[in-house]
Amino acid sequence: MGKYRYLLSGAAVATVLFSAPVSAHAQGAAAPTEIGYGTGSLGVAALMDGQYDRAAARLNSLDGTTAGDPARLINLGHAYAGMGRIKDADAAYRAAIKAMPVDLQMADGSIASSRTVARMALKRLPRTTYAAR
Repeated sequence: MGKYRYLLSGAAVATVLFSAPVSAHAQGAAAPTEIGYGTGSLGVAALMDGQYDRAAARLNSLDGTTAGDPARLINLGHAYAGMGRIKDADAAYRAAIKAMPVDLQMADGSIASSRTVARMALKRLPRTTYAAR
């Protein structure tokens, strides 16, 4: 795998990780791909289709990824958030923050640490607060 993993901004959950060569974007590639991973290993297509349960199942199978891969953990957080499993999403994003950081290239070409991306995703999760007297 190359130096960077790439990030696509968009859709329902705000960010979806995928890998693709930068030149593919310049040539107008049709869809994100998971270069350096087996097809579907990061659950990108399922996430983009809003099939969060399918994405979570694929990501939890560890088929083509490792448990501590920050790209897997962030996408797993996105899948859980899409399913309304906020506590699980929170745990996945926090695990990504603790994982060995990798650089991610955003769709706009900017570079961000996987920890930064996970922190941003964590901040977007809905929080429940209760009033007390």
